[in-house]
Amino acid sequence: MNQRKKIGDFFVGVIVTLFLAVLAIPMKANENCRQDTLKYDYESLYAVHWDVTAYPVANVFTLPQNDLDRIVEALLDTPKEALFQGNWILCYYLGISLEEISQIKSNLSSIDLPHGYEWKFGLFENDKQGLALLAAVVESDSKFVAHIGHACIDKDPSGRPVISFSLYQGESDDLSMEFRKFRVNHNCILLTINDWAFAPTQMKQLDAPSNDYITISYVPDVVIQDLYSTSVRYMLENVMPNEAVRPAPIK
Repeated sequence: MNQRKKIGDFFVGVIVTLFLAVLAIPMKANENCRQDTLKYDYESLYAVHWDVTAYPVANVFTLPQNDLDRIVEALLDTPKEALFQGNWILCYYLGISLEEISQIKSNLSSIDLPHGYEWKFGLFENDKQGLALLAAVVESDSKFVAHIGHACIDKDPSGRPVISFSLYQGESDDLSMEFRKFRVNHNCILLTINDWAFAPTQMKQLDAPSNDYITISYVPDVVIQDLYSTSVRYMLENVMPNEAVRPAPIK
């Protein structure tokens, strides 16, 4: 019990307060980091094929002690300094290279987890910290799942592109209320879109009942390229996604 308390105190001591930006990155650096660029169109709606999943991030006080010791040791045994977010198994490596990303991801993936838990990895980027890797352990048996058929590209206050989509996809059941309940029940969640993971500090959803949009900031260009470059842009002007629901084209 004392060992668990020490680990908990350690996580609290290094809680991340930066504007860090998280869902399961394939880490195919050479394949994904291509040089072609997508011309962002902020006035259009894109048809996409996204599987969006939210997971609770594992807490240091709920994992078995032996498993916790192995996980923490592996997270700290890297060439980069590890920054943890509170008591959660959510670790950030700032100012990282693609080579370091591949090595850390490979090393951590080899660490077996107890039943009901999974490794998730992601990238984020901002002007101060540059490219960064996040590594997290999530509870895989408890999750929220949504299939997204249309999304936008918006701008943050600094003019950088952000991912934006609505949980209302023209279906009879509005998923936004279900997602809000999921967030209330879990203090720290990680969101994945297809093979990309995003940290809680990247996500924003207004609490107003009339707003069901989720925006994700600090997204590296390579991630936006992968998520939008194969999509189809709707030629719509001054139309919001939930007012112009159309089926996404079949791949």
